[in-house]
Amino acid sequence: MFACSSKLFALGINGVRFYYGKRFPDHTLKLVQVFHRHGDRTPLHNYYEGTPKEKEESDMWSELIPDRKMMEGTYGMYKHEHTAPDEPCHPVFGQLTMEGVIQMKNIGTRLRHFYMEEEKLVTDASFNTTDVSLRSTCRDRTLHSMQCLLSTLFPVKESLDSHPIIKINSDSTCVLNKFDSKCQQERERRLKSYDWMCYEEKVENDLRPVIAKEFPAVDSAWKMKLTDVLDYVVTRYSHLLEIPEAIYGIFPTIYSYCATKFDVVYNTPKCVHCIADDLFAMLKREADAVIAGSKQTKLSIYSCHDTSILPMLNVLTPMLSIGIPKFGAYLCLEYWQNDFDKSMQVALRYNGEYEPILVEHYQGEEMVMYDDFCKTLTLPKYLLDIMREKNRVPTVD
Repeated sequence: MFACSSKLFALGINGVRFYYGKRFPDHTLKLVQVFHRHGDRTPLHNYYEGTPKEKEESDMWSELIPDRKMMEGTYGMYKHEHTAPDEPCHPVFGQLTMEGVIQMKNIGTRLRHFYMEEEKLVTDASFNTTDVSLRSTCRDRTLHSMQCLLSTLFPVKESLDSHPIIKINSDSTCVLNKFDSKCQQERERRLKSYDWMCYEEKVENDLRPVIAKEFPAVDSAWKMKLTDVLDYVVTRYSHLLEIPEAIYGIFPTIYSYCATKFDVVYNTPKCVHCIADDLFAMLKREADAVIAGSKQTKLSIYSCHDTSILPMLNVLTPMLSIGIPKFGAYLCLEYWQNDFDKSMQVALRYNGEYEPILVEHYQGEEMVMYDDFCKTLTLPKYLLDIMREKNRVPTVD
């Protein structure tokens, strides 16, 4: 599958730049689509809710969150749609930390260097509804990440009506859609094909007593998922905070459980059409419109979660070993147009570095060459279909 022949493997823009230098000869950069994970955040929940430690835990994490008055110049400057999230956002938990603010500002600075200073794709005057498109999920951490990124990419002193408004998408466009029955059926079928349910039940039965002793709120019912325990440990560890010995002792088992489940569910485009399909369909519609001339968008930015970034990377550059994208991870899809024949080249940057796009595309029994494939500008849907075939779910008798 991963044979490195001229038909299957292409360096794209990176190889050309290595030979010619920074500029890509006789090509014009038409569009860049940026997808980034939000910055560093607090835990998703107060895991000591209902215990004597509840207030102490809340106060501790609140100290890591930037003061809203200090951030008002950023949060208030870059406007967004007033759309309520799927669930009310807690004022402390699941919020962008000061470290996350710095991460996103650094990304904005890098994007400004790439596409304003080097490539001349946009200027400060490009911060308008024609040249720039902005999207975020409905969570505070993604919205605030976008606003912090914009503060260094397009620093402005006042908010104008001509500035683009951040459009808010529900989480169903970037995480496994619990309201999509077909998606849920496919998810369950894949998990069952790996004898997952028996394994999951055993893990929960073995670990629940330990977790319930540390977090009494889960004693009466299994309210806390094992992914929540993973979140608890990872966020505390990354902020150098104390972790109870009992919880730390079962962490390897929980991590193995979560990693396996994540690999089964999220790394297989076959069963996550509502993740990868919707995202790729969205970026394809935009790219098609720009190339056709019906839209003039030059820079499109989407603030999302790791559950968006990882499936896209798995489809576009499956040879890249990345694990779960870190806070602030970002990928850029660049669309370059040949000045002579108007054909298109597509390049991918991940965290600022160019990465090869692996293409293995078939029409019937014939494989389409990489250059011809790029000219079709149907990269997302076609490639996703191929990856699905590579990840065919075994039939369960």
